[in-house]
Amino acid sequence: VQSVDDGGSSCVEVTYSAREDPDLQYAVRLGNDLASLVPVALNFSGSSWTSADPLKVDIASESDLGGGVWQLVVRVTDPLVPGAPQLVSLSAEIAP
Repeated sequence: VQSVDDGGSSCVEVTYSAREDPDLQYAVRLGNDLASLVPVALNFSGSSWTSADPLKVDIASESDLGGGVWQLVVRVTDPLVPGAPQLVSLSAEIAP
């Protein structure tokens, strides 16, 4: 997790590894406190990853590491605001 400059404002970026597995559903969860975390699904299709809501979470980069494993860098598009908490968590769940 790191803070990056995004055209004059700071945003959060998270780097992690994910498997291209149809049985797994990945999500980035966002909120101001633990009770208000809202998931944004990350989907793999063909040969790339997409965000279900690119206005909230953008795929900044993706690298195929081989063997069905990818390194993803996701960026939270809402800028950081001094004094306002911004929580970000990642989840992987078995798809229904």
